[in-house]
Amino acid sequence: MKKAADKGNAWAMYHLGRLYYYGEGIPRNPKLALDYLQMAYGANYPDACSLLGLLYERGEGTAPNIELANKLYIRGHELGRRPIHVVLGLQLTRWKRSAQRLQKEPKNSLYKPSKEGTNRLEST
Repeated sequence: MKKAADKGNAWAMYHLGRLYYYGEGIPRNPKLALDYLQMAYGANYPDACSLLGLLYERGEGTAPNIELANKLYIRGHELGRRPIHVVLGLQLTRWKRSAQRLQKEPKNSLYKPSKEGTNRLEST
């Protein structure tokens, strides 16, 4: 697949980036994933826009950039990826769940070393 990606095959670029991102059969490497996904994006591969947007949204392999992530989601939609309202709706749902989870965490919890030498969450 790497040979095909290096020859400019957008499908191979996207799938190699996906493999590096998820660590499927190879060590996980968000930076290499970002590189291959950017090449696939440059070849107008719609699925690359969505996954590349996710990397920018989460700041994996690069600095976080929500504005660029949203532009990539929209570009993916323009190229035929699933409807943008679905992607942005999922993104909003993730943000709301994260905010709710943070509000529910006990404020007096922190990580302390256990007697066994591993870290665990304990209340103070």
